[in-house]
Amino acid sequence: MTTSRTPFARRYLPAPPWRDRKGAFSPLKAAVLGLLGTPAALLLVAFAAGGLGAEPVERLQDEAGRWAVRFLLLSLAITPLRLLWRWNRLILVRRMVGLAALGYALGHLAAYAALEDWVLAKVAGEIATRFYLTLGAAALVGLIGLGLTSTDAAVRRLGAARWQALHRASYVVAPLAVTHVFLQTRLDPSEAFVLAGVLAWLLALRIWRARAGTLTATAGLVLAAAAIAGTALGEAVFFHAKFGAPLVNLLAANLDATAGLRPAWWVAWLVLPAVAVAFVRGRPTAAPRPRRAAA
Repeated sequence: MTTSRTPFARRYLPAPPWRDRKGAFSPLKAAVLGLLGTPAALLLVAFAAGGLGAEPVERLQDEAGRWAVRFLLLSLAITPLRLLWRWNRLILVRRMVGLAALGYALGHLAAYAALEDWVLAKVAGEIATRFYLTLGAAALVGLIGLGLTSTDAAVRRLGAARWQALHRASYVVAPLAVTHVFLQTRLDPSEAFVLAGVLAWLLALRIWRARAGTLTATAGLVLAAAAIAGTALGEAVFFHAKFGAPLVNLLAANLDATAGLRPAWWVAWLVLPAVAVAFVRGRPTAAPRPRRAAA
């Protein structure tokens, strides 16, 4: 059943986000929209109720930034998961997830400006002089560019080839965002290592498909194992360089769950279920062959 929107609305107003391209209600898009909005709703309710601690604006800033990066990585996961799971309709929510990442990133910036009493010159000065803020600002600028060109009209204006080339900038934006999270972490960089491990897996999946022309569950598993091991090694090297602890002991700490799960385990919890679904549902997905020019 299609929408009953007027011709004016169809021409000049965006369709409701819970409808597909044909105007029909999409349970998938509605469910994803609800999930994307849930963190913001919970944060705003907690903020209004005084449940964000002694520094509520700072907590709001931190949480908005975390969700921005999480949703950015989720947007990068849509295409490889669509191929691994043989679920083409998953592509319907890619734009929505990317715009959600942009929305949370803008909220993160707004909360930071509020902490600086909305003195925009001071905000700009901090961004220019603090490297981790510069990286975060660069990632936000990239997200804004991707968001502004995410519409169907932008695809038509740019052409599919140029639009795809432009949106490959997400492969740069995501590492900038994860590096921003890592550099701003004062005490425990665990979440930054988790984000880095997941990002490494997602980028490796794309590189594998680009070179092999196919993406299989086996490839997903091999690359997941590499990402998990790389996360454990990266964390160990970091703490070895910072505190001088023996690498062997740091790596062995990943096997001791009594002190809590290390980032490598969280990466495993996040990527291995996706690989398991791929083994259940997936078959090799070949990259589309370029069309031959007409004689």
